[in-house]
Amino acid sequence: MSKGSENLFNFGEFRLDLEEKHLWQGEKSVSLPPKVLDILCLLVERQGKIVSKNEIMETVWADSFVEESNLTQSIYTLRRTLGNDANGKSIVVTVPRRGFRIAIPITQNSLVEAKIEIAEIPPAQPSYFQKYKLVFAAFGIITFASLIFGFAYNSLFDHKPTSAPLENVSFQKLTFSGDISFPIISPDGKSFAFVRDESIYLQDINTGSNFKLNIPEHEIFGNLQFSVDNESIYFRNETSFDAGGSLFQVSRFGGNARKIAENVWSTPGISPDARKIAFMRFSPPQSRWILMVKNLETNQEKELIWRDSPNTLYRSGFPAWSFDGKKIATVEQTSNQKKISNLIVIEVESG
Repeated sequence: MSKGSENLFNFGEFRLDLEEKHLWQGEKSVSLPPKVLDILCLLVERQGKIVSKNEIMETVWADSFVEESNLTQSIYTLRRTLGNDANGKSIVVTVPRRGFRIAIPITQNSLVEAKIEIAEIPPAQPSYFQKYKLVFAAFGIITFASLIFGFAYNSLFDHKPTSAPLENVSFQKLTFSGDISFPIISPDGKSFAFVRDESIYLQDINTGSNFKLNIPEHEIFGNLQFSVDNESIYFRNETSFDAGGSLFQVSRFGGNARKIAENVWSTPGISPDARKIAFMRFSPPQSRWILMVKNLETNQEKELIWRDSPNTLYRSGFPAWSFDGKKIATVEQTSNQKKISNLIVIEVESG
């Protein structure tokens, strides 16, 4: 049999037939929800050009009225299916305020001819298992009986105290788009901030309503943290834990952001009196990781403790202050013969 197709597109390890709406990864067929597949077809057909949100909504959901969260969820599913390119970056990228595109080269086959030869299949021979199925069945029964006996014996004669049952915990789903990052809940428990589509969103936990903060001259947001009084949000203009950035503070309602510190490598920890912040900093000349404390009133910075590479101070979280503001807890990671993490507590005044 042979089949020709002018609608076959290749990108990375994937192959998409626009006419049949069929996706392969190598030789494996990939299943996608219909709307997600429609979005992929539209993006691939444009061959790397940007497709706006409005065009996707009008094309894919032309016959129905849906919220933008449907598009967000579909893009999330598509990103999760296609994964990343050779450089570790997502194949489907968001272009701020413009739309989406495929970020790797796409080639179109003008003519594809595949030949499949059907060979005569010899009669199937009895398998090894079929020959000895009675033996396997008997062995399975004996094994199952042994397990039951062992469980009954332990239940009757083992009087070791059992662990206390877990308390009932109720969960509340806060978002439904599936593509947020750097979530943080305000100290009063009423608000929830997160990053989505290169913007900061603030959401009311009780009502679920949210809005995007308009922060002029900023397009990169990471490592969010609320202020003690819930009125402002700290953010870092870098989304990677392996890169330093500047730390800014902005009102919970948006507006101009104020720079707080430079060369910050972690989420900031805010002291209970809101006068100081703690964060991780990396110093390339010494190849040193430093726990910094900055006085927000005087702008004075203090190196509290440090670890020289390959030892590190944990930067994927944030330093935690004690309730009296006299101590800070953080994690150090040693790399001698094997990597070991230690929880350490430091006195702020004495170090």
